[in-house]
Amino acid sequence: AQADQQVSQLLGQAQQAFDQYLDIGSAQSYVDQAVTLVRQYGVTGATAAQAYAMRGVIHMWMGEESDAIDMFKSALTNNPGVSVPDSWGGPDIDAAIEKFIIRHAYGPSHGAARRAGAAVAC
Repeated sequence: AQADQQVSQLLGQAQQAFDQYLDIGSAQSYVDQAVTLVRQYGVTGATAAQAYAMRGVIHMWMGEESDAIDMFKSALTNNPGVSVPDSWGGPDIDAAIEKFIIRHAYGPSHGAARRAGAAVAC
């Protein structure tokens, strides 16, 4: 439970660093510490999902989509209803998460046509 609390505090600090100062470097440092704790102490559930999702967003900001997808996969495995803070979201983040959900649900054989159809429907 203590690791869970530490992860939550780190994620709060990350959100504050970005929301108040647009300091992506500090936000990344806090989120990386949170993800390390999640892995080190076997934290699962909503807190772990939040850490992975926020790290996924940072990967997206850095243009590292495949790494982001891996993080979103871990996030959704821990909590299928995970979301990122509103200020961290946006169409590109939503699309990356959606791409993973569709790939996970339908398999890679459905390819771009399935993803494009889903994107239009949103």
